[in-house]
Amino acid sequence: MAYNGIAQSLEKVQQMALLDALSQPYGMEDPKADLVSIRVQSDNMEPMLRSGDFVIVDQGQRGITDALFAFDMGPDYPPRIANAQYAFDKGVRIFCDNMLYPDQYIPLEHAKALVLGRVVGICKHV
Repeated sequence: MAYNGIAQSLEKVQQMALLDALSQPYGMEDPKADLVSIRVQSDNMEPMLRSGDFVIVDQGQRGITDALFAFDMGPDYPPRIANAQYAFDKGVRIFCDNMLYPDQYIPLEHAKALVLGRVVGICKHV
């Protein structure tokens, strides 16, 4: 029981250190204002991201561009890290690196509502 508490505390310290390190290049007044760390909890982006890795998400960058994003999948699911690509007539293409997960096409307005922010950093779990 005590080990779990120590592990959770260590994880919080690691997350704050990541946020500090990654926020410096932005030159923000409050560097951590829009940055959050999210633990990857799926294999959908393997081999680039594995379960246990962290991504740093800039919540200020929510415009759909060809990039890696964090999506809110609802209260019962962890955030989903996936690629997004504007697909003009089909809306937004959400796709994963792991080919076991099929591409999804969703309307632009729906995609905008799901976006938590753009992934701006990755920390690999070793």
